[in-house]
Amino acid sequence: MAKATGLPDASAWALDPGLAYLNHGGFGATPACVQAEQRDWQADMERNPTGFLVRQLPDLLDAVRAQVAAFLGADEGGLVFTGNATTGMQTVIAQARLAPGDDVLTTDHCYPAILAQLRRAADRAGAELAIAPVPQPAGGRAVVAEAVLSRLSPRTRLVVVDHVASCSGMVFPVEEIAAECRRRGVPVLVDGAHAAGMLPVDLGRLGADFWVGNLHKWVCAPKAAAVLYTAPQWRDSLRVGCQNSCRASDLGLYPQHSCSFASSICSYSGCSAGWCCSRGATPPRTWRSWYCGTRSRSCVVRSAARNRTGPTAP
Repeated sequence: MAKATGLPDASAWALDPGLAYLNHGGFGATPACVQAEQRDWQADMERNPTGFLVRQLPDLLDAVRAQVAAFLGADEGGLVFTGNATTGMQTVIAQARLAPGDDVLTTDHCYPAILAQLRRAADRAGAELAIAPVPQPAGGRAVVAEAVLSRLSPRTRLVVVDHVASCSGMVFPVEEIAAECRRRGVPVLVDGAHAAGMLPVDLGRLGADFWVGNLHKWVCAPKAAAVLYTAPQWRDSLRVGCQNSCRASDLGLYPQHSCSFASSICSYSGCSAGWCCSRGATPPRTWRSWYCGTRSRSCVVRSAARNRTGPTAP
């Protein structure tokens, strides 16, 4: 599966052999071994749907959550699964504590779908949406941080920044922005849709109040796998509008599955397809040992891209 260079062989994927697929930032290609494991889970469910979904799935998802949390440097108690980053962002934005005269701050690199959500939330509350212009090229992390932080005001109630901007590819200094916002008492929501797998992610060090990221892009998990991380101080207040189903523990059948933040929000999706993708978020050991164990994986992937396309590859 792996060459002497440390890169997986092309046969690890089901891609067209004539295609140099570099757009994992759009939709990541899922390795064949991960697809096979996902099919195995589907087969397990179909042998006894109720037994699997009610009795087995909660523990299985908890195990996956623990491994994904370790990969992202997060405590698993604040990590929940969702179908994609946009849904996770909406969960937080819809519950922003806004009032007339308040501000929500983002940048001109914000993903259009997220910008639309912010406009709706601000309009609904009679608040204002402030957009900080961030030049590109920016001239360093300090310049980018200052472009955002200079727009903070006493009215700012939420700051929304990208980890890696979708449209421009800019990597934002999230740690510096979050630290100053924390000092001023302003919560920070990070759109990390493109970060996991492209960059090393350590959510404990990052210090954001909320971080949302996809696993079906650079991590190459099955499609519709994403996570929402919430810092401890917000876990008692963050809720979703509805839950698709109840866990067996909610009925008192299996008390070992507590109704914690992680178990009650976005984690258990009833009979939707999301659970299968979430399990696939943790790859088989052979894939995980290469992918998660390569600390310089972004450099390795960049080198592979250049080998396929020439020196102008990003």
